Amino acid sequence: MTKAEYRVLFTSALQQALQNAELELGYAIPKDIYINLVGGGHSGDLVDFDEALNSIYLGDSLSFFVIDVAVQSVSPKFSVLFVRVSGHTPVGYEHTWTSTDGQKIFKQALAQIKFIDE
Repeated sequence: MTKAEYRVLFTSALQQALQNAELELGYAIPKDIYINLVGGGHSGDLVDFDEALNSIYLGDSLSFFVIDVAVQSVSPKFSVLFVRVSGHTPVGYEHTWTSTDGQKIFKQALAQIKFIDE
């Protein structure tokens, strides 16, 4: 999988997490995001999209087995998404986690959403 293809998959997973949070909360939340990244060389670091992408993309032939994604917190100006890579040995794309609806690699996780006053 090329990095451009992976970017599309990652973007889609983040957008789905935002939509899931909006359904849970019952209102729209900010689409400006930061990512709380765990794994891929990070231990809960707050990073932007490109840094997260560069940390979790392993190349054309290998991927983390599964990556959990969820909205973790919301402020009036931005949302923080939790992204955690699995501790599994990286695998070929054909062996990554697949959901029952066909989503690959990125698993929508449930999180208790915190509110940040800012």
